[in-house]
Amino acid sequence: MGDAAKELKIRLSNVNIKVDDTSRYASGGRDFYFDEWSNCYYRVSAAKVQGTGNTKIELDGQNVLDNSACEYWAGLNKKGNGNLTITDETSDTGETITAKEETETSGSLRAEAGWFGGAAIGGNIGQATDNITIEGYATVKANTLGSDGAGIGGGNGAKGSNITIQGHANVTANGGWSGAGIGGGGRGAGEDGCGGDAENITIQDYAKVTATAHDGAAIGSGSPRNSLLYTQEKSGDATNIVIRGHAIVNAKNDGKGAAIGAAGDGKDASAEVTIGTPGATAETEDVHVTAIGHYGSAIGNGAKDTKVTIQGHSTIRMESIRGNSTAIGSKDGDVEVNIKDNVTIDAKDEGTSIRYEGGGSGIGGGDIRGDSNRKVVVNIDGGTNGKVKIGDYIEIFGEYGAISGTEVNIGDNVLLKMKPWGSPDDKYINVKGAEAAVGTRNNPAAGGLVNTIGDNTELWYYKRGVQHKIVHGKNVCTKNEIDRKDATCTEDGWVKYGCTYESDRHATAPEHIDEWTETIPALGHDWKDNGDANHICDRDNVTAAHTYGKWTTVKEATCTTAGEEKHTCTKCGHEIPATGHHWKDNGDGTHTCPDCGATEGQPVNTNSALELRVVDAEGMNEPFTVSENGTLRTYTGAYDTATLTGDLNTLRYLQDHGAQTIQFVTNGQTSSFAINDLLAQGSGSEVFYLTHRGAEEPTLLLVEADHSELVKD
Repeated sequence: MGDAAKELKIRLSNVNIKVDDTSRYASGGRDFYFDEWSNCYYRVSAAKVQGTGNTKIELDGQNVLDNSACEYWAGLNKKGNGNLTITDETSDTGETITAKEETETSGSLRAEAGWFGGAAIGGNIGQATDNITIEGYATVKANTLGSDGAGIGGGNGAKGSNITIQGHANVTANGGWSGAGIGGGGRGAGEDGCGGDAENITIQDYAKVTATAHDGAAIGSGSPRNSLLYTQEKSGDATNIVIRGHAIVNAKNDGKGAAIGAAGDGKDASAEVTIGTPGATAETEDVHVTAIGHYGSAIGNGAKDTKVTIQGHSTIRMESIRGNSTAIGSKDGDVEVNIKDNVTIDAKDEGTSIRYEGGGSGIGGGDIRGDSNRKVVVNIDGGTNGKVKIGDYIEIFGEYGAISGTEVNIGDNVLLKMKPWGSPDDKYINVKGAEAAVGTRNNPAAGGLVNTIGDNTELWYYKRGVQHKIVHGKNVCTKNEIDRKDATCTEDGWVKYGCTYESDRHATAPEHIDEWTETIPALGHDWKDNGDANHICDRDNVTAAHTYGKWTTVKEATCTTAGEEKHTCTKCGHEIPATGHHWKDNGDGTHTCPDCGATEGQPVNTNSALELRVVDAEGMNEPFTVSENGTLRTYTGAYDTATLTGDLNTLRYLQDHGAQTIQFVTNGQTSSFAINDLLAQGSGSEVFYLTHRGAEEPTLLLVEADHSELVKD
């Protein structure tokens, strides 16, 4: 396909194509290949897709592309930069597939490659391949019978990249001797003989993958070959190998390569593997990976650099069987292992026989010495909301430590269970060749695991098959109370604790036998109002005088009424009742209340706050006029029924400003009273009411007392 904008759709329905050295394409032609000794070989693939366009193969029935009898060539050759998609989206009757039983064989493809270099699906000998996607409900088996090609990926010594397995695809891939199950081809031709790289290998959604290989990685890069001088060449790099979603992966290597990562039997290779999605929980992700290495690591295995990240909601079963106890990471080169979020990791099997063969389930860098030039960092952290569990089902172990590195950081929400390699004195957490110190909780400045791990983390150490000790964060402590002194209102108290978390779990040598004391802060007084004079504490009956804050406004002043304020104790809430202002003349046209400090203009008209009011029978303010002639102050309102009202403080103020007699004029009625006569009836700020009701006699009340006798016509 030469036109990238087009898509060629092919339906394979119970196709069975088997080729040998004599086969030709339908055109009559064949491909050719020159080896390193200039020998020319003519061969064909059972099927070939090439060019820059897109090809989509729909599988119906059981299909076979068999190149097992033909050296060097792929069973399904993918050549060029176009995209090849293998899928099973519709049934044999054309209906859309929504589910497929495990035993269903319809919609399948078996691709076989022969000896010396061809991939089952991908490149011919020495030929790289990329942009292969297997999806839908496709069932694919890709098997390399020979030694060098990948099951799915590059031909011998060639790169396999941009290979994606997704949807509900079910894939089985075998890489033979030196090629990867999925990824790079192995044992390149020519003088370098390097292994093929693997790049951007993604397994996601609900895909199921079973991958096997020998010296090449089951999923990853291909291994090199020995040179004529029997020196090792470079293994292929494994870059951006990603497994996520709800994928289920079983990867096994029975040689020197990784189950997932870089090939073995070479030098200078790098491995970069990511399992899971950052921050994912069980609601969004459920990855399951079983990875088994033999001489190589289960996950990682780079000879130069290795980075393994396991995150999200992922469950891992892993082990290396023989001659390499580092199951996650690499025994060579610089290593970074990050395990976080909601990850569960366990050894696949108990591992007694594995230990005798030199294998194990360790994490990190294997043999780390104090003078090592390697940099091996292991970070394990469940974070605030996650939980990392390692060895909860079967404890992990390694010849040089269950965890080994030049730097080991264990954060929060981690459960790590470990056992020694063989001797009870073997290492659990190996940092630069020495067992990581536990430390003591009551001496945090001295460091140690107990002072650096997270508050919700537990490190379980087993010895001779029984629980030995548990190093744990403070939130895990049972905090068994030994003694206490209660706090008072004015003095701190304390509680003395001892932790029984380890002894409750039958630890034979508990570390956390320390006792520690926590302070109970003084309670402070609980003040209650005890009257005008003071307040009293409910706890110790101590009394203290009220402490008042600033005056606060209860009622704002209006044009005709004074405002009110109150004083409140800041300790118990006792209040001095609201009062009106008690104005004092400043002699400058203003007056000030000495109680609260408020200052306003003096009364010169009916808009003043210090003025009498005229109200109706409902107590509502009514308009009026005021005039003053000598010592006579007259209030006039055109009403039949009305009341002139105010308080004695206002009368005093008006008297201070020249008034001696108050006169009230309404429709058909005029009355008056002397200010001194009414002031003599009270001593505070009592309110008076002078009422006119048509032709009836006026009445004068001071609060509720009748003083109508003081009224004059």
